[in-house]
Amino acid sequence: MTSLLKQYGLEGQVNSFEESMNRAAEKAAPQATDLIVSAIKDMSFEDAQKIYSGSDGAATQYFKEKTSDKLRALFQPSVEASLDEVGATRYYNDLAKKAKDIPYVGDKINIDLNHYVTEEALDGLFSMLAVEEKSIRENPVSRTTDILQKVFE
Repeated sequence: MTSLLKQYGLEGQVNSFEESMNRAAEKAAPQATDLIVSAIKDMSFEDAQKIYSGSDGAATQYFKEKTSDKLRALFQPSVEASLDEVGATRYYNDLAKKAKDIPYVGDKINIDLNHYVTEEALDGLFSMLAVEEKSIRENPVSRTTDILQKVFE
């Protein structure tokens, strides 16, 4: 949809909207640390064994299962406030008004912006976690703590 809107002369609005969504997600991300640490503290020996012997994404999947609902509940109010603060809601509404008369676009641009940005932020968080997990599994230099070095001996 982005490329189509840009073809109709709305590139500036699309870029402003995308940038404001990214800023909103970035503001919410630091709050995730406590939940991830809590999931580690609550990890059973059995969970740790599954992660160690599992696929490249086993730890990421564990954190996704254990923290997604809590992260979503934590992120949503922050994302909503950030979207309003950075003007994303206004940009979205302006963009939606201008796009509503464009065939095949106008009827598809009606989304729950807060939900969409929250889910994108969570997807981004777990994608970054997966990259880090893969690096730790494949590259001994990435095992920077004593415990990681012992686990992967």
